[in-house]
Amino acid sequence: MRFARKPKEDPEINLIPMIDVLLVIIIFLMLTTTYSKFAELQINLPSADAEKQLERTNEINVAISSGGQYLLQRKPIQFRDVPSLAEELR
Repeated sequence: MRFARKPKEDPEINLIPMIDVLLVIIIFLMLTTTYSKFAELQINLPSADAEKQLERTNEINVAISSGGQYLLQRKPIQFRDVPSLAEELR
């Protein structure tokens, strides 16, 4: 006598109960969490007592153009050697 075999079904993991439990945990955490208020934080901020920037009177600008010309305070000078440059700076 031959019996008809039922086709085998693959076992499945039911995710619905796990999702329900996670949802309950999230709601519980949201309701029991205490939020710190910004008014409770006591922060002493420093005051801004910045002074005016001092003017730099001893500043010297020396530039070299792409053509090899030397500029001292944006005025062209003749540069042959270091002593002549020192003389121009005085």
